Amino acid sequence: MTAGRAEQARALAAGWRPAEAELCRNPWFGDATRLAEDARSAFAASVAERLEAPSGPGPVTAWDDPLRRCLLLRDEDLGPAAATLLAQEHVPAGDGGGFARALVDGDHPTAAAALTELLAAGGGTGPRAARFDDVFDRFVLPQLTDGPVGHQAATPEVADRLLAVCSRTALATPQLFESAWSFVGDVAVIAEPDAAAMAARQAPLPDSFSQPGLSGIVFFSPWVLDLPWHAEVTVLHEAVHQKLYTLLLTRPLFDEVVDEDATSVYVPWRDTTWPVRRAVSACHAYVHMAVAFGALVDWAVEHDEPLTPDDGGGDDPLVLLQVHVERMLYLSEQVSRFDRATLAEAGVDLVRWLRSVALDLADAGHRPNPGLGVRP
Repeated sequence: MTAGRAEQARALAAGWRPAEAELCRNPWFGDATRLAEDARSAFAASVAERLEAPSGPGPVTAWDDPLRRCLLLRDEDLGPAAATLLAQEHVPAGDGGGFARALVDGDHPTAAAALTELLAAGGGTGPRAARFDDVFDRFVLPQLTDGPVGHQAATPEVADRLLAVCSRTALATPQLFESAWSFVGDVAVIAEPDAAAMAARQAPLPDSFSQPGLSGIVFFSPWVLDLPWHAEVTVLHEAVHQKLYTLLLTRPLFDEVVDEDATSVYVPWRDTTWPVRRAVSACHAYVHMAVAFGALVDWAVEHDEPLTPDDGGGDDPLVLLQVHVERMLYLSEQVSRFDRATLAEAGVDLVRWLRSVALDLADAGHRPNPGLGVRP
């Protein structure tokens, strides 16, 4: 790496350390531990309300609210009443936080074992895999409007590549990596459809995805692992979504009655509009991803690793960093304009906080190509 390119990289990546600390401290809503505790409390209150209903708790045969879908896949102590009520549906999930801590500590054997557990449900065998298949069929497929997509068991090769992708991110931005992954309980591999299924799709297969009603579950494609720079941020950004999805289970962020057309945000790089909920979710992710990409670039310079495009193709990492920063700034500006007519009080606090983190991060670095990341 030339001295000039290293200097440019350091300038672009400046400011990520304090931004990482701020995102993980999360003064408005608490860190990962507090959010998990809030989710359990809200869930316990929901269960107690059912148990105390005059007609009794009623049948519990469907995953009929997001809190239950979030926590039923996790091995949480919810109390004897909740345990009795939910015993037939409770299947433990993997430990994303333990996986992250092992990687941050450099304990790769433990991290590999934890990742195996995270991957065990999607495409595996046994009760947990059967439950996961049920979740996928009932809650994921109906939302995939672009045509059929499935999931498959992770091969050892895919697991090894995913571990390698996550390793550098864990070293570069350990606080953010552990904070985000602590909300992940299951990781599933997207299966490549056959020719007929591909023909039925209206859009390319996603690199990754997750669903707000399925907090704790992330999906990624094995082909995205061919592009390490892209994969590192893609995989992390799904984990970051889980952080927001858990927050959504504990606090109202949006007004219950919102005119989505009147509150949509134009997204120039997609040449489309996003409803307020998607725009806020994307803003939350882009702020975290800009910090992560800055950390990855800074780490590469410090360790004299090449800042070159991935072998399989892709953009210059420094361009990708600028793109993430510009999109972070654009979205945070757009969503920070929403007020109490659109957002609940907690939602207003959230978007204002995200905007302040975005501005601090941008002010610390130099952006020679403003607008680069938002042009169509």
